[in-house]
Amino acid sequence: MVDLTTITSPVYGEAGEAFELPIRPGHDAAQSVCHWLVNAPGAHPLWSQWVIACVRPDDDVPGFPPPHRQFEGATHEVLIVAVNPDHPITPELAAQSDYELVYLEPVNLASQVTATDDEMRLVVAGMAWACAHGVMVPEPWLGYGSFREAWLTTIVKTLGHIRGEEHAP
Repeated sequence: MVDLTTITSPVYGEAGEAFELPIRPGHDAAQSVCHWLVNAPGAHPLWSQWVIACVRPDDDVPGFPPPHRQFEGATHEVLIVAVNPDHPITPELAAQSDYELVYLEPVNLASQVTATDDEMRLVVAGMAWACAHGVMVPEPWLGYGSFREAWLTTIVKTLGHIRGEEHAP
């Protein structure tokens, strides 16, 4: 088992690498909790980069429409998006003020949970670690339903672990 509190950027694993990206100043940064870049060359034959991000779906954010909550009380949304291979990124490029992420659609994962920012930073770091080590994949090979269900189960059980809750069977 990996101690989530010891995961630091960069992460190098058997399936790739992961880097925590800086959150740049700006109006959209207020809702951002964390972003990680995953380079996993074997996870898909046509692209090899994904961003795993966590944002807060807060109400009344200037310049943003009202959030769509998947359930009452959702405080955070975790996203996995494939980076357009025509616009690859590096941690240095992502830190530039004029950088814009160009990603593929559909979004691989958009799941909401109830958590704190600190809990979600640990969860997303663990997700990046899992992708770099090949424990989980950033791309849905067997369909979006099973992929999203596996990630949401992992996220919810990891939150329970962080909180010291009894492990479910």
